[in-house]
Amino acid sequence: MSAKLKLLVFFCLLASFVTAQQQTIRGTVLDAFTDSPLPGVVVQVVAMESIHSDVSNVDGSFEIKSVPLGRCSVKASLLGYNENTISNIMLVSGKETQLTIKLEEKVMQLNEVTVTNKTTKRGTINDMSLISARTFSTEETERFAGSLGDPAREES
Repeated sequence: MSAKLKLLVFFCLLASFVTAQQQTIRGTVLDAFTDSPLPGVVVQVVAMESIHSDVSNVDGSFEIKSVPLGRCSVKASLLGYNENTISNIMLVSGKETQLTIKLEEKVMQLNEVTVTNKTTKRGTINDMSLISARTFSTEETERFAGSLGDPAREES
């Protein structure tokens, strides 16, 4: 064999060896109580030199590619939910890792809120009405002529 052919075979074997040393992590993220899929969850492999992460789609599915073989931890986080970390996941060559991650809702006790409305009859709600505009309540509409409570409308 020629030197060029040997070099080509060497690089092909090297490329297959490097890709064999990486694995894919697939899975689904679900709500812990309803088992419904959660979209938008950030799923990432923790404590590695390079960052490996994905965001779950509408079905709650995620796929993290090119993760080095060995032991790793996977963390899932979403706003309004408690983080969930799965430790000691063993990634082996030739076997894709499937995970089902369940997240619990984060319950927070907040202070009570009081909503009040302050109305004034001086101004109008519509800023475009410059003249002959006035604010009135629904009770006042019954007093106008031609309204439902007008005595002239009553039939005998």
